[in-house]
Amino acid sequence: MESDSKGLDGQMELYIRVTNYQDGCFSSVGYWEEVQQLNIGPFCEYEGTVIHEFLHAIGFFHQQSSYERDLFIDIIWENIEEGKDHNFDKRKIRDVTNFRTLYDYSSIMHYGESAFSKNGKPTMVAKFPEGQDQMGAREMSPTDIYKINRMYNCEI
Repeated sequence: MESDSKGLDGQMELYIRVTNYQDGCFSSVGYWEEVQQLNIGPFCEYEGTVIHEFLHAIGFFHQQSSYERDLFIDIIWENIEEGKDHNFDKRKIRDVTNFRTLYDYSSIMHYGESAFSKNGKPTMVAKFPEGQDQMGAREMSPTDIYKINRMYNCEI
């Protein structure tokens, strides 16, 4: 079994299997005790999308799902496509590590203002006007980079 493969030092080898199935862009969040799948399907081949999915794989949830999000954005539930509302579920404080950073509208892990909209109208509205245009960034923000370095004990 692939998940039982061992490295030269006898340690479990952990890896991500990148696939390109037809069913979208996705990755589970963080380490799983088996081969982790990260899918980059059709229309997902953009650099920002690939980075976003890899950040899921290394342990990052969506910014708009953070426990404190209601202080920074309003979710417009009636504009969300049927069956897609789980993409806006709020995480519990114990599930999210923000390393004492502020809410980051410009995070690559933040959906754009009309993500999963059924009618072209916003699904999220920033409570601070400057945040509205920052949502949906396609490159990592300085805060994203800081959190990765903190999570993996890299020199900052």
